[in-house]
Amino acid sequence: MPQANTMTQTTRDRLLSEAEALFAERGFYGVSINDVAQQVSLSKQGLLHYFPTKEKLYAQVLRRTADMLMSDLESRIGDLEDPVEQLMAAFDEVPVDNPAMVRVARLLTRELLDNPSRADQSQAWFLRPYLERLEGIVRDAQAAGFLGQVDPVAFVYHLIGADQYFVISQPTLRKLRGKRGFESHLAHHDKETRRAILAALVTGRHEEGIDGDR
Repeated sequence: MPQANTMTQTTRDRLLSEAEALFAERGFYGVSINDVAQQVSLSKQGLLHYFPTKEKLYAQVLRRTADMLMSDLESRIGDLEDPVEQLMAAFDEVPVDNPAMVRVARLLTRELLDNPSRADQSQAWFLRPYLERLEGIVRDAQAAGFLGQVDPVAFVYHLIGADQYFVISQPTLRKLRGKRGFESHLAHHDKETRRAILAALVTGRHEEGIDGDR
């Protein structure tokens, strides 16, 4: 019995991994149940034994993706207690050399493009816990006297968006800039991210004078 459970879990994990790769490449509407089943040499009915619908399969892929994001974030933060140090660690470098995180970035982009037509049916957005964790760090920093009037949600979206765009555009950047040019661009991207955080720490906003209340 334990051996059968292990085999079932392995098949399930393989299905999720292959589904993740396909959804990241083609989006929710560009992938069929058969597409995923063929990747692991299963019939359509065999896949439906594990995931009764494509929606349920996709939901599990997103849940696993959310867990991966949270695990990566907590790994970056580690034992750091100071919220400013936590924020700097969270955005310390772009994971361009981590294939799993690159797939996550592509999947997230696809989800943002596809989600509007399904948003009303979504019980909960898979990225919410991750965003709330980062927003909480920003609020903790504000409670400690840093980041002034920065809006936590807008600030977090600004930082995630910069990293996200860089990661998904890296194949094009590598072709355009070449190896040395891309490495230089990567170093400057990380530097500018740190600069944005430090500027917010000093001024309490991204740019002096940009304020909805003025």
